[in-house]
Amino acid sequence: MAWPTLLSAARRNACGLATINKFGRNTAVGTTYAPLAAGGIYRTPQVAGATRLRVKAGGNAADTAGGTGARSILLQGLNAAGEYVSEVVATNGAAASASTDTYFLRLFRFRVYESGTYATATAGSYAGVITIEGVDTVADWASLPSPAVVGFPLSQSLIGVYAVPKGWHAYVTAASYSIESAKLVDLALFIREDILDTSPPYKPMRAQKVFGGAESSGDIFLSAPLGPYRELTDIGFMGKVSQSTADVSIEFDLLLVEGPAPTNDYQLQPVGGTING
Repeated sequence: MAWPTLLSAARRNACGLATINKFGRNTAVGTTYAPLAAGGIYRTPQVAGATRLRVKAGGNAADTAGGTGARSILLQGLNAAGEYVSEVVATNGAAASASTDTYFLRLFRFRVYESGTYATATAGSYAGVITIEGVDTVADWASLPSPAVVGFPLSQSLIGVYAVPKGWHAYVTAASYSIESAKLVDLALFIREDILDTSPPYKPMRAQKVFGGAESSGDIFLSAPLGPYRELTDIGFMGKVSQSTADVSIEFDLLLVEGPAPTNDYQLQPVGGTING
């Protein structure tokens, strides 16, 4: 039997398969490794640090239920059990929104869900910076940049990291990057397994691909998909620049497969699977 195409997986015509596209951008990558996400933020707490989320106070007055900007926000991630969850919260202008009912362990995507403006090339769907914060941790979890910074209201978070939900495993099938002109950046694809562990020994944060001195833009050629990556694994890109700061974007595709991952451990299975490094 032929393996289903990625198009079949994307259209959900292949049972037990799904495709995920992740893209992130950090406009100020510094001289130490940071996630390729807006503001360099990607929270990875342990289970005890799972928190309700809300839209942080200090936003634009137009981004409110009944306003001309973003009226509600959709948040997607994992709960404290590692299960995929999503929830919609209404915006509240310059004041904080109500908190989610869900306790989030990971937030890998959020976007404008409803807007008061029929968007055009000159009129966007939100008005100002939208920051998501943890209610119980009082820390920023993600940010949607101001339209003035990115040139147009994107209405979609820029988080170049994903967390594999419970009951699935994943493969990275493609990746590409774009770097600010005349800057050299070290890029690294990292994983961290078993994110629900609550006591040592912990699985390490481990590099899967490292690209030193990357510049301009390009595709990260993969002769074979990377993986398999088990359920409850963080997968994402970080970067650093040799001096000053750099604007760096990343995009990568994943294939999710329902069920447990086959092992590719050196000791347990020396043949089969893609072994990295």
